[in-house]
Amino acid sequence: LKAFQDLEPKVVGVLRRGRRGGFDEGKASAKLALSIADLQARQDKNVVRCKTLRRGFEHSRAIRLLPSDRVKNEPIAEQHMQEVVKSFTSVVDNCERRSQRFHEAFLRRQGHLSERLSRRVKRIQNDHCEIQSKKQQSILPSVVSE
Repeated sequence: LKAFQDLEPKVVGVLRRGRRGGFDEGKASAKLALSIADLQARQDKNVVRCKTLRRGFEHSRAIRLLPSDRVKNEPIAEQHMQEVVKSFTSVVDNCERRSQRFHEAFLRRQGHLSERLSRRVKRIQNDHCEIQSKKQQSILPSVVSE
């Protein structure tokens, strides 16, 4: 019967291998590899992409990892803290400049649209006057309209 084992189907029912054999042939590593890849994708998604911000986080971690000898590590901690402040302030400044650019573009677009709208309103008002005069001329006799 050993010669026929190679000819048997890979997926067999509950009687020979149990339920797991019907799905993944008993290989739990495939599920594990998939879950590890999924976790890695989630971690990559949550990673900070800004280089300056990452540098600030690294300096803040370095401050936390310093030994507790306060007198000895004070200048090093101060140096790391200056780097953290410098990196975070530069990121905040960049964000403010970017939001200012967005706001200026919005105001330009809004001004352009309001200019177009005011031209349309003026044209509609002029058309209304012209239409009223044409109606009066067409409906009423020329003697009355004068």
